Amino acid sequence: MTDLLCSPWATFDDVPTDLQPLASEQEWDQILLWCSEILWGLSGRQWSGGGCEAAAELRVCPPAKGTKSWPFGPMHDCCGYWPVSGYLWGFATGYIRRSASAFAVQLPHDEVSDVTEVTVNGEPFTAWKLEGGWLERTDCRPWQECGDAAVFIAYTYGFTPPAGGVRAVVALAVEVAKQAAGDTSCRLPRRVVSVTRQGVSMAFVDPMRFLKDRLTGLPDVDLWIVSVNPYRRPERAQIWSPDVPVATRVPPTP
Repeated sequence: MTDLLCSPWATFDDVPTDLQPLASEQEWDQILLWCSEILWGLSGRQWSGGGCEAAAELRVCPPAKGTKSWPFGPMHDCCGYWPVSGYLWGFATGYIRRSASAFAVQLPHDEVSDVTEVTVNGEPFTAWKLEGGWLERTDCRPWQECGDAAVFIAYTYGFTPPAGGVRAVVALAVEVAKQAAGDTSCRLPRRVVSVTRQGVSMAFVDPMRFLKDRLTGLPDVDLWIVSVNPYRRPERAQIWSPDVPVATRVPPTP
């Protein structure tokens, strides 16, 4: 897990066997993670990998003096839910935002894949369902807003990329490994504009233009990037409604 991704898009086992000797397994892990972060950004930040664990707790009182609530309206400033930082039960803690109706609350991450535990006052609670990052009660009762009930939620988040993304990361990582090993078959673009040799001049388009176009210069990798992010968006779009105080991100491209 890094500050950007839950996990790399590919592992050492995804690298073709004949190319694995280009680097040690530890070096491949670092290269694959780095290339995953690059393609995560170029593809519109749609897939952060899977396997991240987090926890959140509904708070009715600020955890520290001066800590602000998450106000959703002037009538609810005293009953907002406050941010929590640190670790609880080995999970990174966060904060919860609630919807206009307290029957559903939005988890801190919008890539929630599963809710592993919900407790109320330490007791397991099962009357809920997960809908696109929102945890909704199914017992026709709202989540406790200003009472003494302690609501704790543990969940996993992060979307894994499609098969094309895995292949694209491996393709980019292979070229990075070749460059590091001094392999002359490396296909990474080099910034050569013109070459004159024995009276013969050859001009090349500056390959650095690919960076401006949010591409890598590798045709097979760029083909995948364009297919999943044709409008070169820096991140996934958000949908906002006056009925919901927080914008919701559009799910990743299938």
